[in-house]
Amino acid sequence: RTYEITSDLVFEHIVLPWFAIAHDGRIYTTEYINSDILPSRVTIIIIEVVAYDNGDPSLSTLDSSITFARLTIGIINTNDKTPVFNHINPILIQLPENYPSAQVFFTVTCSDPDGLDEVSILPLGNPEPFSVMNGSISVTPGQIIDYELMRQYTFNLNCSDTMFSTSIEVRILIQPRNDHPIHFESNFYSFSLSRTATIGEVIGSVIIIDGDMGGTDLPEVIIRNT
Repeated sequence: RTYEITSDLVFEHIVLPWFAIAHDGRIYTTEYINSDILPSRVTIIIIEVVAYDNGDPSLSTLDSSITFARLTIGIINTNDKTPVFNHINPILIQLPENYPSAQVFFTVTCSDPDGLDEVSILPLGNPEPFSVMNGSISVTPGQIIDYELMRQYTFNLNCSDTMFSTSIEVRILIQPRNDHPIHFESNFYSFSLSRTATIGEVIGSVIIIDGDMGGTDLPEVIIRNT
């Protein structure tokens, strides 16, 4: 953008970061200004300008009581970019069964390319049985994570900088644990054995129930002669 300065004087041509002052007093940008790399929300650049005339001999403002003009240019860091989650979508989390409540097991982070904007991470809808606080995920107090009841939970998180927002899906995969005791279907079994039964012939079955649906542990039956 060019700013006109009305004057019949000749200015010293000065080149500064992002700006230049031409001989006729025009101030113009010399390159794209990326406000995201600026150290603060508003960056002030002060330029001191000295002017010369084209007479002979040439005189300048250095010869007067007002030796230079001070130009103040404020560069404002605008919010023009959408926040970005620092994770691959969807986020896959493996959580052991019976994980203790109120204990953070995963933290979701989000960055704002604008650099200076603060972002907030909030769930979209109800993420129960989990709680999300500033991106940190924990089991809600009073909730029990039971693989036999639910093997996967899915919810979405939203990251916002008050103007722009983006969302990401979170999938929590529950990992089974051996936490249910096995038991016999009955405490008494009665079988009949024929006198002509051959070796290896099945005469009955004992049923054992394991409450761990996803477990790979197999019950071992020990026959005890009473």
